[in-house]
Amino acid sequence: MTIKQSSNLYSLQTLRFVMIFLIFIDHFLGGQTPPFNYFGEYCTAFFFILSGFVISLRYDNKVLKTDFSHKAFFKKRISKIWPTHISLLLLALILSPSLPLFGGLGHAAKCVVNALLLQSWVPDSNFYWFGNAVAWFLSNMAFCYFLFPWISRFISRSSAKTLCIAGIFVLAIYFSLASIVPQGRVNDLLFVFPPARLLDFVIGMLLCRLYIYLDAKNLTVRTSNILEIVAMVFSAAMMPLWYYAFPRQLATASLFWVPCALLILVFALTDKRPGIFGTLFHNKLLLWLGSISFEFFIVHWLVINLGQNWVTTVSRDIYAYWLMAVLAAVTIALAAGLHKAMPKVVDKMNNRGR
Repeated sequence: MTIKQSSNLYSLQTLRFVMIFLIFIDHFLGGQTPPFNYFGEYCTAFFFILSGFVISLRYDNKVLKTDFSHKAFFKKRISKIWPTHISLLLLALILSPSLPLFGGLGHAAKCVVNALLLQSWVPDSNFYWFGNAVAWFLSNMAFCYFLFPWISRFISRSSAKTLCIAGIFVLAIYFSLASIVPQGRVNDLLFVFPPARLLDFVIGMLLCRLYIYLDAKNLTVRTSNILEIVAMVFSAAMMPLWYYAFPRQLATASLFWVPCALLILVFALTDKRPGIFGTLFHNKLLLWLGSISFEFFIVHWLVINLGQNWVTTVSRDIYAYWLMAVLAAVTIALAAGLHKAMPKVVDKMNNRGR
């Protein structure tokens, strides 16, 4: 299947920030405040699927070309995240009172593993949530980027029947293993472990194929409205109910595959002729916030952690709206600065490597 040149999907850019902000709320509240404590799992699944979708939209055609360089591709993807990651890791070590810059041998091992974006491979929260805790997601993305060219070629060269058989086989293995994971190891083996989250990423890649197939069909504004409302209502109303009804092994990731895929597919399809939500998502301010969403994500945990440590009289509860607003503003400001400064750092690094 040939994939046409992608254009900006503005609704998805705004939706990216919306999901990031929901993660911000969840982390501010400590991940223990119903009904907000499902935001983390839900939005994390969304971002893995969206990452697979977006990278497929951009690179699937290029991967099939004879001059495609796996090394150059991987280097380019890592260069976009590693400088920011290492900067925030150092900042966490310097500023966080519980993370001394110089410690024992175990501390040094955590620093090295984290710096190399390998922390998610160690099934121990002392490793994968060390330093700037949210960087575990980048560790997973590095793994997904590494495998992407091979998976993309397999999908491109396989028939629908082959993909269905492979999908059933992989899902059977996943759910069989997930069912025997102890409750206390769900984070270690299902939420953080890279091979488990690769499945989310591949779902996004397959979703991109479906989008390309359906994108040829012209949608009316009325149809866009219906699709967007259904997707939003399904996600906003049904998911909290399901989250508390299903066991943790499912509520960590697989429970969210369908609603996340539906959101991404619908807003990608309606982007050219948006409905009521899509029109809102095309707002310039929201699009700008979407453009700094990666930086917002990578810096927000550190801002929340330090801010709540410094303001010790404020507890982590839903009533501390003023503190949440202040920390959100600080996070946006820092994210905007990183978004402007880091491309220059990456360019200098690339020029030195030539």
